[in-house]
Amino acid sequence: MVLTLAEIAAYTGGSVYGQSGLEVAGVQIDSRRVKSGDLFAALKGEQTDGHNYVFKALTEGTAALVEKTWAESNQAFLPPGRALVAVSDPQAALQQLAKRYRQKFALPVIGVSGSSGKTTTKDMIAAVLAEKLVVHKTRGNFNNELGLPLTLLGLEAGHQAAVVEMGMRGLGEISFLASLAKPNVGVITNIGTTHMELLGSQENIARAKGELLQMLPADGTAVLNGDDPWCRRLGEGLICRVIYYSLNDPKADLTAQDVTPWGERGISFRASYLNQTAEVLLPLPGRHNAYNALAAIGAGLSLGLDLESCARGLRNLQLTGMRLEICPGLRGSRIIDDTYNANPASTRAALEVLAGQSAGLPKVAVLGSMFELGPEEENGHRMVGSFAAGIPGMAYLVTVGELARLIARGALEAGMEEQRVFSFADTAEASNFLRQSLPPDAWVLVKGSRGMKMERIVQELKIQA
Repeated sequence: MVLTLAEIAAYTGGSVYGQSGLEVAGVQIDSRRVKSGDLFAALKGEQTDGHNYVFKALTEGTAALVEKTWAESNQAFLPPGRALVAVSDPQAALQQLAKRYRQKFALPVIGVSGSSGKTTTKDMIAAVLAEKLVVHKTRGNFNNELGLPLTLLGLEAGHQAAVVEMGMRGLGEISFLASLAKPNVGVITNIGTTHMELLGSQENIARAKGELLQMLPADGTAVLNGDDPWCRRLGEGLICRVIYYSLNDPKADLTAQDVTPWGERGISFRASYLNQTAEVLLPLPGRHNAYNALAAIGAGLSLGLDLESCARGLRNLQLTGMRLEICPGLRGSRIIDDTYNANPASTRAALEVLAGQSAGLPKVAVLGSMFELGPEEENGHRMVGSFAAGIPGMAYLVTVGELARLIARGALEAGMEEQRVFSFADTAEASNFLRQSLPPDAWVLVKGSRGMKMERIVQELKIQA
């Protein structure tokens, strides 16, 4: 990205205080990350106001995007060689800037949404496309009204495709994100119960996710989970091409057969599409990741890659952290770090990964509270506990947080012995117990909603390099 302040002002309807010919090469919303050549966007949040950090940011950066009233009051204190772009609303201006900047690129954009698996699928799509194209992708999970604009502003002249993750907390949000990104391909991984608390029903969750598909052009492609009935419903009546992928329906467009473990760190399967077949070796465990891999293959096929190239790309997968990462732990244990986030479906899938590891070795599930489940809150937690209770070799079930006590209750109701179920208020208590009581050579799954900070337990248990 290289834009002059005059261009930024034109895109955002702003005014420049200082030299309008100054160029910026990046945008930051965190003053601590600002470096030479950056534009700092001073946004107002619930906890702080970015305008309080403008002058700090300008000690390193080139310019700041600020409210007009602030600029009028502070322009006299600008350091030499620095400038301001004054607008009525910096957040809206940042989004408008990203929208206009995206329009400079005639490249395919793949939008990824779904209740779980978005970030993993985004990484898989990027790996597939990288076999043939120079790919730009969402960093981490920058998937909201601030993160997606920053992703778009990271596009450069050499990029040939972009993969952007789209999250939401309510109706209309994905439509807005899609209006900025203008995706040509839309991928929906599944429709679950996360955000039920905010949207009230699974039907509304499907409507919110389906906004991505409604924003696709007629010559675009929707890549949908054919084993998810809500995704099937969303695909009905679309004017664009639809690729359904499936592990269960041999008549689907894209299928996977013979999903089997590939060592302890991955799976293999045979993918089929039209008259093509390919063996896929995926360096990520869990049958559910075959779905994510098929979604990535579907995105690759939609852009003209052949099936063999897609399979080759998946073998070179590089994942965003805290997603089924396996690391060595105390007393010869192996830690499955899946701490980025959690809902009932993804937690059950992670438990299946735990169940599939090294028969005969003890297993420990460390599960934190799951948030935003609305009316499914109690049933979702208890279902997870019931499933965990049925895993052979489960030495301990450790729950963290108040809601997670429902996981413990579900396990006890399913017949798990009380002496193997432990509930703690926070990660510190759980870590202390595990440091003292972890069985030798155990497999340990750690998972919970983002707000539980379950990665702290991983840090306590794993052997530092």
